[in-house]
Amino acid sequence: MDDLRTAARERLRPRYTPRERLAAGVAGLMMLGLSAVGICYAIRQPGLDPITIWPFAFWGLGAAALGIILAPLLRLRLTVLVVGYGLLTTVVISEEPAFLWRSLVHRAAGRARGRNPAPALRVVTAPALRVVTVNCAGGREDAILDALAQDPDIVLLQEGPGEAALERIAPESWECAGWMDPAIMVRGTLIAERLEKHLAHCTSCTTGSRFPTPSVGARP
Repeated sequence: MDDLRTAARERLRPRYTPRERLAAGVAGLMMLGLSAVGICYAIRQPGLDPITIWPFAFWGLGAAALGIILAPLLRLRLTVLVVGYGLLTTVVISEEPAFLWRSLVHRAAGRARGRNPAPALRVVTAPALRVVTVNCAGGREDAILDALAQDPDIVLLQEGPGEAALERIAPESWECAGWMDPAIMVRGTLIAERLEKHLAHCTSCTTGSRFPTPSVGARP
């Protein structure tokens, strides 16, 4: 009988101690928060700039470092899980590893072409098309005026002041399209297609004053 009572007490005893539950909760919140930040970087939704303005490594490596600091609480298994998750998301979401991989691929392709050189390309001379990109720092109209002072043919804007302000600022024979971020201004005729607000808003445009034929495509 005593053995049965002891076995019953063992079954009723909590499987995890309060410390272990706290550690699991902290690790879960850290990984959930890092996942939410990763989604913000993936969707590129306007209004999330205070989060996405930093390189994702700031968040991923920060979570890994915090996991190491909390190692006495998390213990070995959860520490490895949190640190590994932070490093993995950093490698997957950050632009630097992808850029490094593309560089290696292009370098290998260049060496392959060296053994089997490609046929020479025919160079076609054409008028230069001047493109200026500018960040308006929260909708500053003077930034657009500075860009127009460079005598461009196309101006690409980030954090623009809005369509009404663009139409007011745009010189004669210029057209513009876009939401708050981004927007485009073109010397000549602009054929634009309204897309989602967090995507580029110009499908194609043709400049009409200097160059009668060039066409520029701006798909996301």
